Amino acid sequence: MRRIFKVAVMIVLSFLFACYIFGFISYAGIEFDDEKMDYSISIKGIKNSVAFDVNKDGEFIIAKKDKILYLKKDGKIETLYSDSQNNIIDMVLKDSIIYMVKGNTLFSFDIDTKKLKQLLNNIPIRGQENECKLLVNGENVLLSIGAVSNSGIIEDKQMAFGQEVYDRTPIDLYSTGKVFGKYNTGAFSPIGKSVSEGEKINGTLPANACILSIDKNNKIKVFASGIKNVIGFGITSDGNLIAAVSGMEEKGIRPISNDKDYIYEIKEGDWLGWPDFSGGDPVTSPRFRVNEEKVNFLLQNHMTENPKSPLYQHKDVNSISCMTLLNNDIYKDNVLFYDKKDSTLDILKNNRLPFKILKLNKRSKIVDLKNVNQSIYMLDGEKGVIYNIFNKSNANSNNSNILVYYFIGIILAGVIFIEGKKMNEKLSK
Repeated sequence: MRRIFKVAVMIVLSFLFACYIFGFISYAGIEFDDEKMDYSISIKGIKNSVAFDVNKDGEFIIAKKDKILYLKKDGKIETLYSDSQNNIIDMVLKDSIIYMVKGNTLFSFDIDTKKLKQLLNNIPIRGQENECKLLVNGENVLLSIGAVSNSGIIEDKQMAFGQEVYDRTPIDLYSTGKVFGKYNTGAFSPIGKSVSEGEKINGTLPANACILSIDKNNKIKVFASGIKNVIGFGITSDGNLIAAVSGMEEKGIRPISNDKDYIYEIKEGDWLGWPDFSGGDPVTSPRFRVNEEKVNFLLQNHMTENPKSPLYQHKDVNSISCMTLLNNDIYKDNVLFYDKKDSTLDILKNNRLPFKILKLNKRSKIVDLKNVNQSIYMLDGEKGVIYNIFNKSNANSNNSNILVYYFIGIILAGVIFIEGKKMNEKLSK
């Protein structure tokens, strides 16, 4: 009986140990809603990564906070660029040129010549994640620059990269004269600077709450404005720009209640209305009231009193952390996004209600998504891995390796059991 008990204990320990090994190797705790889907790990050991891209040969370019890495097909890793200040925010690859936001400056880096070129400096940001996003758009590159305030009013004096932090506008705007807080601060103004009713707020570049376009000659122009913060975007097969945009929150001296994250189609010249509109609705709407108190406009003479509506309104705000567009036959041009509050990867099919593909554990921090051929690549910056999400019909399941890990567990548990028994016999003599 004792022998049977020992064997049973050994089997249980082996199974638990195998599960531990499998969990350690697979990292994830990924739960799929579709049993046809599975995952593997393409790259690991890249903690503190902020973005990645894939070249035409299927090789990975990875941006960490302090360097740009090139993972070749033969498994060798080359450091293309190092940043001693540890402040790379985003990166995108166009042919053999890497575009990256480092600190408050946009650079291009030629992989072949190793030449670094400054394209735009003094971007008015704090240098935090998701403040800037880059995207290739045909022959051009798009750069989104987020707002530094929640709803158009800076609340305290801050400095970043040697300049005062407050929102700049890329286009001329006109103030209602409303001021806020103990310093009587106006819209798009540094702390303590008020603006009069009807006063012109001059547009400048670089600026906030906008998307800029950089052409092949590195000329920069405004693509769209009035956009609080782009948290991901992609180009459809017919050339349209689709973007995930964050809403305003119920906080600070101009709180906005009940706002959401959105998915928009954005065309060149669009003004989406921030900070006086969100989701196509004016902030004066009862929807946005806090404690039944009406929110007033900051601006007058709006470019339009009817900004475009989003394709999709999410259920929450500050929830979508990144997005891309799918390019496979089944979900062509459909939005794929990660919901950081629910820890789910969702597909927005035909711009309707999203459905969940998978759920991760709360320790994950998905910071970038790419769809390459039939695979979805997902960067977990916290764990330092890139997952490959695929249909089982297109590849072998990674989870089939659980049997291998189980037998490894049996062997290791057996070794532990035998060695423990030998030690016990020595101690008993």
